[in-house]
Amino acid sequence: MANRDTTITLLVRANAAQLQQALQQSGNRVRSFASEAERAGARSRKQFDQMRVSVAAISSQLSQTKTQLVAFLGLQGVGDIVGRLVTAADSYANLLGQFPKRVNSGP
Repeated sequence: MANRDTTITLLVRANAAQLQQALQQSGNRVRSFASEAERAGARSRKQFDQMRVSVAAISSQLSQTKTQLVAFLGLQGVGDIVGRLVTAADSYANLLGQFPKRVNSGP
């Protein structure tokens, strides 16, 4: 029986050493994984920051384009209104020019 106890004790010590070695390897792997995850996080943060800057630039350009388009359409609308006013004034002047002729010519 004493040999069995000794053998069991040696077996437990051998398993404990293997367990300790496995735990150390696992710890090394976890640290390596954490390091890789940090690097990947930094890369993705950099890419998201670049994307954010690009989207902001596009948004700014769209806003400027919208402002220019509104200004252009506004000017075009003003041009149409001025054209209609000129036509109305010309028609009115023609009408006034014909009015004295009709009054003087009689029935």
